[in-house]
Amino acid sequence: MKPTSPSTATSEPSAPDLCALHPQCQRVARWWLGLQDQSQRDHRNRHVLVADDEPVIREMLSNILVERVGCQISTVATGDEALSLLETERFDVVIADMVMPGLHGIELVQTLKDRFPDVDVLVMTGFGDAFPFVEVVRAGASDFILKPHQPGEIEAKLHRIFKDRELREQLFFAEQKYRNLFEHSMEGNILISPETFEVVDANFAFATLIGREHDDIIGIPVFDLLDPAAHSRFREGVEMFRPAGQGKLVDVTLLRPEGDELYIDISMAFVSIPGDEIVFLTFRDVTEKRREQHRLMHAAQTDSLTGLSNKKMLHTRLRTVVPDRRHRRGDDRSCLMFIDLDNFKQCNDTHGHQTGDRLIKTVGEIIRGTISEQGDEGFRYGGDEFAVLLPGANMVGAVEVAERMRSQFESGQCFGTTMSIGVAEYKEGMDTEAFIEAADGALYKAKDGGKNIVHVA
Repeated sequence: MKPTSPSTATSEPSAPDLCALHPQCQRVARWWLGLQDQSQRDHRNRHVLVADDEPVIREMLSNILVERVGCQISTVATGDEALSLLETERFDVVIADMVMPGLHGIELVQTLKDRFPDVDVLVMTGFGDAFPFVEVVRAGASDFILKPHQPGEIEAKLHRIFKDRELREQLFFAEQKYRNLFEHSMEGNILISPETFEVVDANFAFATLIGREHDDIIGIPVFDLLDPAAHSRFREGVEMFRPAGQGKLVDVTLLRPEGDELYIDISMAFVSIPGDEIVFLTFRDVTEKRREQHRLMHAAQTDSLTGLSNKKMLHTRLRTVVPDRRHRRGDDRSCLMFIDLDNFKQCNDTHGHQTGDRLIKTVGEIIRGTISEQGDEGFRYGGDEFAVLLPGANMVGAVEVAERMRSQFESGQCFGTTMSIGVAEYKEGMDTEAFIEAADGALYKAKDGGKNIVHVA
């Protein structure tokens, strides 16, 4: 049987595949775009197919739906005709009688949903006992009407189905916008579960940033991407920012498969959705910025000629070595030595400042080559004066180090200069200044005692 009113749906764009939406993207799209219910009572673009073998029913439904619902109507007399028409035209809803010639009943409902999953099926039957509501819905029907239907019942059910479709379509397009915003962001974005910390989704920028394939990131704990030293800080950040819904962690180290590290600022946004919660993370690569800051900081703390730390850093380091009176222990010990080049001014006057600079560099190399790597540190204190801090060392060990330095310098080309060294051991009750004064006093006595010697305080 031909449709009672021709369809214009073939000229419209294809309907989105609403059943193919990623569940997580559906939920995030609601948050991202603030999806609102914009459903209206204007259903002129909706197309309903009525399948019933009774002409009077088809005519009655056509009149009711056109006049009261305002949608477009096509009609057929059998389930087979309905399937054939659905192959060429787009319909939103099929109203199907359960008893018709050819394919009908539960089998018709199942076939409709299998072949056209986006079409809603509204079942209509006068045999309620033969087709229980539960079985019909299980087969895929959206709703159920018993003949004869109550006044206004079919309009109400269609309005509800249309409203649900509008929301689903809005959600689909919202999800597409979300995907575009998410995928095309210049910054790395991922979604994680706040409970398992597993990565739910990641965009192309993040996969590029981390140096991994997209599929290799999904489902792994976010901790697999972070420096182990940052794990507890990240967990604490999630708990700290959760009540406020957002927050930012700075200078988090991200690990790449090649072993290189990136400095990252991580912005967190907590997305609360019914029955679920997700954390949206934005990763901003600040590696170059941090490296430049570190370079500037290192330059401010380092003597450019020798590469040793400067005088300011000696005072800073001493504050970490000299124990606070409230936290003193019996095994707190350290040694500090001051080094001065004897006759350095005369060398400069005789051989020139370039030679003097070479000697200063030589002292720096000797200090670095002699001290251990376990906390010992050398400093250029100023001019031709140097300091060496030996945390944990006693006087015997410190004097051995000092003698090696003096002997090594003396064995080289020193242009008439020698090395005097004063060594002081930390004593209980000393503060930073007293410790420095003790080492400086020992140096003064070394120079006053003939130079080119090691003197202990």
